[in-house]
Amino acid sequence: MKRFFALLLTMAVCLTGCVGTKAPTTTTTALAPLSTSLTTVLPTTTTTAPAPTTSMTTITPVKGTLTVTPVPPPESDGFTLTDEQVKALDAQMAAYEGTFAVGYYDLTSGYTYLYNGTQSFPAASVIKAPYCRYVLELAEQRDLDLQATLTYHEGLLVGGTGSIQNAPFGTQYTHEQLIKLAIRQSDNVAFRMLRQVYPPAGFRQYAAAIGITDVAGIKNVSSSNLCAVDAITYMKDLYTYITGDNRYGKTLEEHMLRTINPMIRSKYPIVRKYGWMEGAYHDMAIIKAPRPYILVILSDRDEGGKEELQIFREISEAIEAVSGNSAR
Repeated sequence: MKRFFALLLTMAVCLTGCVGTKAPTTTTTALAPLSTSLTTVLPTTTTTAPAPTTSMTTITPVKGTLTVTPVPPPESDGFTLTDEQVKALDAQMAAYEGTFAVGYYDLTSGYTYLYNGTQSFPAASVIKAPYCRYVLELAEQRDLDLQATLTYHEGLLVGGTGSIQNAPFGTQYTHEQLIKLAIRQSDNVAFRMLRQVYPPAGFRQYAAAIGITDVAGIKNVSSSNLCAVDAITYMKDLYTYITGDNRYGKTLEEHMLRTINPMIRSKYPIVRKYGWMEGAYHDMAIIKAPRPYILVILSDRDEGGKEELQIFREISEAIEAVSGNSAR
């Protein structure tokens, strides 16, 4: 019996020692926070990132404003929708579950149809199109080098759409590549990287210059608000840019002709940008029809399933049917 109690005492001492064991003395080094200068922070792994080919450890944001020439409205050729057509469109939009805003603008006459035109939504990724348009013309006016590189590091990681998030830290991208990825793939990391060089303040000044009504709602660009009226304004300016004598206009058009997740539909080529996030499922486009027009569809139907795609198709077909192109 004494041996039994001695054994119990020994076990108790062992257990007490185990609970009181010191924590390991290894030191965890905290990552440096992302600063406004975007000093490159490499991940603490055994993988060695490739050395930059150019010095981009410190990024100097491009300051100043873009010179914008106001575009006069087209001279009307008398084209308009009839009262019956407007009533039919209104009834169609009102029948859909959820909140929708629709804008149609005839680029030949300047005629505009709006349904819930001032209803505000989270802009989601549709804002990437006017933002990249702003960056490209700013680069032309300032003679900026779009082949300059930026380095992807863990402080820039953001989920959602795009391929950069899967690239190794230390990978370099030119500004030109980032614009392409931001439009074609709607790459969120590319968009974030570009905003370090071309800050939101300059974009807000550009937006005010072209007549955007809710400039305050642009915020840091990635969390913008948007209504159909302003979406049409952005696309009118973008149309002028891609059809004008600009160095990068055709480049932007080419990217927007090849975006993913088509929602707006047409039998004609579509220059477009979609957006999809919680509370937002949008598409805005220039339809390159014989009688070209802009179509904007904003909604809160963020399920993004077959039903939503069918609604966008029905709205697209209804607008195209009254756009003056159906008989051509």
